[in-house]
Order: sequence, then C-alpha cells, then structure tokens
Amino acid sequence: MALVLEEGRQKTISDLHERCKSILAHPKQKSAGLNQIGNLRVAMAILQPWETDRVQSGEPHNVSLRFAYWSKVSADRYPLMPTKLRGTIAEEAIIQREIKFADFSQGVNASNNTATPISTLHRKAKWNFCFPLYLVESNGRRYHLFVMIEGDDKRIVGLPEKELESRLQAVYSIVDQKMKSLIEAEAQVA
Repeated sequence: MALVLEEGRQKTISDLHERCKSILAHPKQKSAGLNQIGNLRVAMAILQPWETDRVQSGEPHNVSLRFAYWSKVSADRYPLMPTKLRGTIAEEAIIQREIKFADFSQGVNASNNTATPISTLHRKAKWNFCFPLYLVESNGRRYHLFVMIEGDDKRIVGLPEKELESRLQAVYSIVDQKMKSLIEAEAQVA
C-alpha cells in the first residue's frame, strides 16, 4: 500500500509540473511552439497534525517543511533538506489557510515587506505559489499536504496584473483538482 501511495503522489506532482508549465509559459514561446519557462518546480510536503497546529497557533515554533515529492529541475539543490517555516510566505499560507503568491524577483514579498524571508526550493527562484493544506486520512493517521510551485523566470512576475491573476487562478484550479483526485485515490487504497 505504501508503494501505491508513493507512486500516486509522485505521479500527481509530475502531472502538476507539466500542466503548470503549459499554463505559465510565456505567450510568445507558446506561439513559437516552445514551452520553456526556465526552472519550474512543483513540490509537496507532508506535515503531521501537531506540526500544523503549532504553526497555526501563532506561537513560536521551529517546524520545517520536508518536501517528500517534487518535480526535477536543472537547478535542484538539496531537495530533501527541510525548509524552515518561521517568517516565510509558506508559514503565512498555513496560518491564514489561503493561497499565497510571492514575487521576490526584487527581494520583496507580495506585501512589499523586505524583512520577511521567503522560503525557496532553489536559489534562483524569483516567485513562489504556496497552497493551503489538504487533510488526508490514511490508516487512522491524519496528514496535511502542502503544495508549493516556484520558478526562476522573471517574465511571470512581469506579466500584467490581470493576466498573472488569471494564470495563477488556472494553476490553483489544476492543483485543487489534482489534490482532490489524489485524496480520493488514497481513500480507495486505504
């Protein structure tokens, strides 16, 4: 059963990676038959319920995201290394239970707060998109799945606001659909 779960989760991330590449590709590249958007990574972390509770409580914590599943990029750097949550856009997404997009191509986050460090999976990332948690119950154990998508193509953050919002909404829809499908598949396996 563990192997089926592993395979399903990795396949979900690979599918998300391909779909996100298609949605986020620059329009000029699409019309030229290209689909390059620099390094794009899709990753999923699994948090235990007590970790989520600790982060959402607002109390000091040293919880880290451990990305268990990710799509490969040429700039992979320590994909198994835990990422500290404290003070990051990922922590904001977990606390507020809402999607967060961060443009840090200029060294600032979405709210222009230069003091807030941003959690990235590779050093050259210029933006990331953090998704709220999905609760999965398996064998009587609860898990919270956290999805992060990030890339190093500045053209994404340079898009007009309405176009960027439209693309992010499309990415959200795909992630939401894929995560719901994953949860349903895992419930059937369990």
